[in-house]
Amino acid sequence: MVQRMLLTLVLVLSWSTLAAAQNPVTADSTFQVRAVTSLQKKDAIVLSNTGASGSDLCASAYAFDSENGEILDCCSCRLPRNALRSIPIAADLLENNKPRSKSVVLALLASLPVAGTCSASAPETLSIGMAAWKGEAPFTPATLSAMELATLETECGLVHPTARTCGACPTPPM
Repeated sequence: MVQRMLLTLVLVLSWSTLAAAQNPVTADSTFQVRAVTSLQKKDAIVLSNTGASGSDLCASAYAFDSENGEILDCCSCRLPRNALRSIPIAADLLENNKPRSKSVVLALLASLPVAGTCSASAPETLSIGMAAWKGEAPFTPATLSAMELATLETECGLVHPTARTCGACPTPPM
């Protein structure tokens, strides 16, 4: 009886540890979201690499129409460790969206650069270490499903068949 109880306890603890390891949602998690109502010209996404990954990151930004959920635009930004970037939402992320939406849903995805480059339509190895804000309010860490990742990649690829770097992000030297 004691053996059975110990085995059950070990299995329960193993499963909970495995579940937590597969879905760590922290302040610097891989996937973060934020709704923006009453979008202003000066509004920007502020990004920082916390250094948790131990390397540079690609911060991919996706903007969606708040009413129908359709992608409006996307871009990616190389983010060195402990660096800060500010991406103007209207002037940069939504530069190709005319007329500009007044309300959007923003999604951010952190991944590692591939051969020194970043692509919002083809993120490779997902990573932790991205912190993001709009104004004083942080983005909300969220769980990223395989279906949502595939949707982000596909829809961004339709908008930009080749990788698009956010205009506010300097192109790193090779």
